[in-house]
Amino acid sequence: MFVETTKLQVYLFVFWYYYVNSERVYLNGTEDLSRWNGNGWKYINNEWRACNLDDGKPLYLHTKMYDIQKVGNVFVSIGTTNRKCSSIRLAKICNDDIRVKITYGNVSSESNFVERMPGVNTALYPMFYTHEYVMRIKRNNAESFGFVFTSIASCTRITKLKLFYYECPTSRQLTTFPPANAPNTGFTSVEGDCVRNSVKISTITMSCYHDGSIHVRGECRCNKGFFKNETRCQVCPQDTFKSNTGNRRCTKCGENSKSNTDRTKCICEARYFRVANERMDSAKRCYSAVPVQRLIYSNFTDGSVLVRWNVPIRKPGYNPVYLVTFNNKTKRMKERSLAFQSSTKETKSFTIQIVTELKVGNKTYRSPSMADRITVHKTRNNKAIVVIPQWNMVFIIYVLIFFATICDI
Repeated sequence: MFVETTKLQVYLFVFWYYYVNSERVYLNGTEDLSRWNGNGWKYINNEWRACNLDDGKPLYLHTKMYDIQKVGNVFVSIGTTNRKCSSIRLAKICNDDIRVKITYGNVSSESNFVERMPGVNTALYPMFYTHEYVMRIKRNNAESFGFVFTSIASCTRITKLKLFYYECPTSRQLTTFPPANAPNTGFTSVEGDCVRNSVKISTITMSCYHDGSIHVRGECRCNKGFFKNETRCQVCPQDTFKSNTGNRRCTKCGENSKSNTDRTKCICEARYFRVANERMDSAKRCYSAVPVQRLIYSNFTDGSVLVRWNVPIRKPGYNPVYLVTFNNKTKRMKERSLAFQSSTKETKSFTIQIVTELKVGNKTYRSPSMADRITVHKTRNNKAIVVIPQWNMVFIIYVLIFFATICDI
């Protein structure tokens, strides 16, 4: 039958206002202040104003009566602005607060409770007190109630008044609950279900309290291939994956791979593979059998030639085998160099061809061949061999032409 009777309790409700989790449902018509009746009050710009600093005569403002038959606990939010007495020099008498009284319909007597509503300092408006009060109204079987605001030797504005009650939320995190109003006292418990594309880890129970606060126990988690997006589980985007049940974000696929239809893993593109120790990690890069790079030649006075090559990928688990074809013979080897003896006594051209091969599981991957055309020259003493790759010959010719052009100039 009464509003909470102490300022401490009023401030507690202001504190709860910022931390409740239930949904506010506002009563229709409560935001319209024009139908109120004020003696000495003026209705200007959608707010009621009163200022009487001469004789201290009380000025009363009566709201309309509000019907609350179909709801449980009712809360009121009141916005006020008071002029600071310290900013009024010539006032004979002055107060910094406003009083509010609640009247009930269809009950034997009115409430005689009067609450003083002091202002709160604000840096934005140093000459005024502005504040919003949130209070819970105890119904005591009343079908309607209203408010009477009293300004006694104060400059006051009523900027808003809203009545609302709480409904227990129908969704929270990844759970849906049946509709229910917050109870008049204590709390009510409802059991929820997980949303689509999620799995229940433990039973979901929500306790919905009379003051609008809730407490949820239990957990739902998104399935594999889905991630949590606010209150639902959404399929992972293209080229991402999620291999476990949980609410974390999806992970980007490794380079040269794409996600499968279920978005639970990433599959390497054609001709690509993951090395042995990373085959189960979809976030790792997929490699291909890469051709060897530049061939390097070394000459020896005993008539032999050493050919070496570089491998662009150096990674544990990436262990290629090289198919080297020279002088119409193919040799399979793991080394990255080849020595050969030339038996010819004349200048002769050869082709050397190298293919990189890797075996992953039961599949074999081969790179395009790396081929080089070389020319072998014997010296007059028949001891040293000079090897000139074919592309080097072309380079030397261009260099000679360049210098010849400069000399002619």
